Amino acid sequence: MVNLTSVFVGHNQFEGQIPESIGNCKKLKELQVDGLYSVGGRIPTTLGQLSNLEFLKLDTCDFTGVLPRQLGNLKQLTFLDVSANSLKGELPTELGKLVNMKTLGLANNDFTGTVPTEFGNFVNLGA
Repeated sequence: MVNLTSVFVGHNQFEGQIPESIGNCKKLKELQVDGLYSVGGRIPTTLGQLSNLEFLKLDTCDFTGVLPRQLGNLKQLTFLDVSANSLKGELPTELGKLVNMKTLGLANNDFTGTVPTEFGNFVNLGA
């Protein structure tokens, strides 16, 4: 599995969590896990090790906890959608490092606090 570049598993009947070992898939560019109401738990911090990741879609599942600050390591990321989960807490300022971001979906969670000023670095976000 270390040579995988794309994984799309949305809208199936899978259960459980994304394994921490996902961080071993160093060539991964696209990961789509959406519409899986029986997939949840915490978003693995090891996703932050996927330095080639450009597209990360984790919406409409049952993810809980905070959005991992390690996602700020994904310098190639242009698309991030974690909408419609049960995420909470403050948004990590580290996400402001993702200057290539074009699409950012955070809706329908329980985030608190203010939008970090570092989000002003998202100069490529679409309207």
